[in-house]
Amino acid sequence: DIPYAETRSLEESLPGLDILYMTRVQQERFFNEEDYIRLKNSYILTRDKMALAKPDMAVLHPLPRVNEIALDVDDDPRAAYFEQVQNGVYVRMALIMTLLGLPAAIWFAVFAYLPLFGLIVAFKDYRLQPGMGFLGSLFASDWAGFKNFTFFLTSNTFMMLLRNTLLYNLIFIIINLVVPVTLAIVINQLYSKFASKCYQTMMFFPYFMSWVVVSYFVYAFLNPDKGLANNIITALGGEKVMWYSAPAYWPFILAFMSTWKSLGYNMVVYLASITGIDGTLYEAALLDGATKWQQAKYITIPSIKPMIIIMFILNIGKIFYSDFGLFYQVTQGVPNSLYNVASTFDTFIFQNLRTNGMSIGQIAAAGLFQAVCCCATILLANFIVSKLDSDSAII
Repeated sequence: DIPYAETRSLEESLPGLDILYMTRVQQERFFNEEDYIRLKNSYILTRDKMALAKPDMAVLHPLPRVNEIALDVDDDPRAAYFEQVQNGVYVRMALIMTLLGLPAAIWFAVFAYLPLFGLIVAFKDYRLQPGMGFLGSLFASDWAGFKNFTFFLTSNTFMMLLRNTLLYNLIFIIINLVVPVTLAIVINQLYSKFASKCYQTMMFFPYFMSWVVVSYFVYAFLNPDKGLANNIITALGGEKVMWYSAPAYWPFILAFMSTWKSLGYNMVVYLASITGIDGTLYEAALLDGATKWQQAKYITIPSIKPMIIIMFILNIGKIFYSDFGLFYQVTQGVPNSLYNVASTFDTFIFQNLRTNGMSIGQIAAAGLFQAVCCCATILLANFIVSKLDSDSAII
């Protein structure tokens, strides 16, 4: 044992001794406050590596805190001072983080939580009263209970809308999972970085285009009289197709347009995950003679599995919603000839709101039904994922 009086300097008292592997008794005997302040950050950085090398030492004998060094904090003003400084740093950091998050909190409060008050409309027989405004009319309207929900759920078009919304979204989820992941793996294998950037840019560009603009391009292709598609068909000896009157083609057209527009964004998300994989894994696989397919199967896909699961859960959460621009703009307003194959909950709500086909309370009930179902599906999907792989769950 070395007396404490002879250990004022670590360089003098502990020659050749690894201070990170000291026992609790040794730490308390050999450490003073200056040593603690000087070694605290280096210990934090090497703590994980120490846990791998000597887990018993890392777990049973961690570096002591300031108030553990002195036998009596009240009798040692230096230890109390160091503790106050440390607490002050934490308070300042918490204040800075709060100020950084304040704009986002205000935005959510104004545009996300404050409008929740309007959910009352779904349970009211809402009618505008002269000279009373929205809020006055809302409170003056009679309560309808669940009558608005009953009207929507028992309507003749509900099952058709439910079928279209769910089936289209399931198709979109599968396609937007398989195709972007495949393309991300392929582009990651390109040797030419210039070609890789060009392909990413060209595939990402449609994501920034509005569905209104895209609808004009689609109409230029599918115009019955002068559309490019019919011109090609007639040039090959075929007959013109009345695209906007032929519902059989539109499930494929809508699926293709959805994939074309969202492909670039989804691919970049997965490509970013792939670039974060440790390159030494691929080098080791090459030394073992692994092919490109084996590298993708045993290294790439397992490494990006958490991102795939997160994207899947988020898409499941929108399964009762539909891309309004895709179904309404691309089909030129969902004409009667395409009503059974292109109508979804969103287009149904908009059309009835525009034509006064349903009361405001009934329309609000339809929107609330969508929100509740989407919340239930995302919680269910997350629960299932948490049971299969708890590390990949969102909550």
